Amino acid sequence: MAAQGTVRQHLVSLYVANKFGVLNRIALVFARRGFNIDSLVVSEADDPAFSHMNIVATGDERTIGHIMKQLAKLVDVVHAVDNTGRDVIQREL
Repeated sequence: MAAQGTVRQHLVSLYVANKFGVLNRIALVFARRGFNIDSLVVSEADDPAFSHMNIVATGDERTIGHIMKQLAKLVDVVHAVDNTGRDVIQREL
């Protein structure tokens, strides 16, 4: 596991309500902590009432922990996972 102060890329996956303003509220959580979003992909889930969000951001472990806690508190966020260090498949089309 990386040291607490080590700055690295983090992959955050979210399952959120497909409502107006959700993307803005999530981006503000990152902005308040000084995280720059490097990449953001949003797609509709199987249920059109929800969306999948994948966010790549660069920062330290401690701050991403705070961000994950704040994201989990948002009403429109159903599920939030930090996939950093896990084996995930990433594709660009």
